[in-house]
Amino acid sequence: MANLFTPRPGPLNSGAQNFGKKISLISLLILISSIGHSTVSAAATSVDAVLEKGDSSVTTCAMDKDCSEVKGLGRVYQPGLRPDGSELPTWDWASLGLSNENLHVNHIAVGFAPGFRESRAPNTPEMINRRLPKPMAIVGDYYSLRWSDLKMKNLDYRLAEIKRLKGRPVWSIALMPQDGLDMITWDVAHKVALKMKQINDQGVKVWLRFGHEMNGDWDKWGMNPRKFVQKWRILAKAVKSTTSGTYMLWSPNAMFGRSVHDVHGGYTPYWPGADVVDIAGISFYHWGDNSRRVNIAPTPQEAVQKLKDFSTLYGPGGWGKPIVVAETAASYTYDRGTRTPVKGGASEYKIKLTWLHLLLDKYIKQTIPGLRAITWFEVIKDENATGKTPVKTEDFRLVLGNPRVGAAANAFFTNLQH
Repeated sequence: MANLFTPRPGPLNSGAQNFGKKISLISLLILISSIGHSTVSAAATSVDAVLEKGDSSVTTCAMDKDCSEVKGLGRVYQPGLRPDGSELPTWDWASLGLSNENLHVNHIAVGFAPGFRESRAPNTPEMINRRLPKPMAIVGDYYSLRWSDLKMKNLDYRLAEIKRLKGRPVWSIALMPQDGLDMITWDVAHKVALKMKQINDQGVKVWLRFGHEMNGDWDKWGMNPRKFVQKWRILAKAVKSTTSGTYMLWSPNAMFGRSVHDVHGGYTPYWPGADVVDIAGISFYHWGDNSRRVNIAPTPQEAVQKLKDFSTLYGPGGWGKPIVVAETAASYTYDRGTRTPVKGGASEYKIKLTWLHLLLDKYIKQTIPGLRAITWFEVIKDENATGKTPVKTEDFRLVLGNPRVGAAANAFFTNLQH
């Protein structure tokens, strides 16, 4: 993730207003978080009790079960028709490279992006897996493509680590053209495709997330929709003609422009075409109050509104692509280099567990049945929001940071996994 700044979002879609009425589980979690500073075991027990009891005001089904009445939530899902009336292909877990034996909640695959090379508290997939009831389904990663390294040899070191992981997760690689979009020639695209085939031939499936967050202005490849579409199509055609084990994951930042059609913060100018996209995803974080970076808990409709807008365009009813949250987390922010939380008042527990529920509980699956995966950014780092704003410490970690938060997340996954 080259720049974590997500500008202030635009107006929210009112179509998901009823969703907030169904999230009373969140209020239960908030109540738990307000009862003093309990021990790790007490936190885990409290969350466990809430999940086992369920929310009788919403459903008679226990929260550790998938009680959704939405059709098509089994192993095979038929999304329907494209906007032009043509039929869409049927896809299932295997057709996305995923293993149903890895961590899933409410039929949503759960992955993590470890802090492999971070200067503060680096971590590995193995460290994260030890805190989970099942191995992660996706390993998120970032790779800088440069003219000086077209053989992409540094991926070989990471590949050995990925192959050792239990469950053989999908390797989601954010391929970042650090020398600009012009470096993606047919020759370079062919080299990338051969590298992906080399990885696939060793039993590892790849989601290739080229030029992610291209609708923002914080990376060299951003804000150039015509060239992005051209280069994406070149790369995708090279990859798809070389290997069947790599999936093209198109992944803008969650909308922050005035319209989905805006070049700055929109989606549609960057859509390269359904024939060259396998999976549609977004980077989607809870930041508190965006550029001010204060500790405020997510609102009940914060996740579903953005995701519903995106899914309407590119998921079932739109272009029929599987929808993923390619990169997500909820930041808990400190003054730089200290353990002094910034303003806002919400606890780390409240912020992160609320966001986790909003992304994975059965109500979002009912609202967005095409949602198939999320990948949590398991990193702590110092950065500023934008411009001349002060640098702060942003702790995105869910399972390897605050022990109380990690225990609660483990209880959540343990009770709702399938």
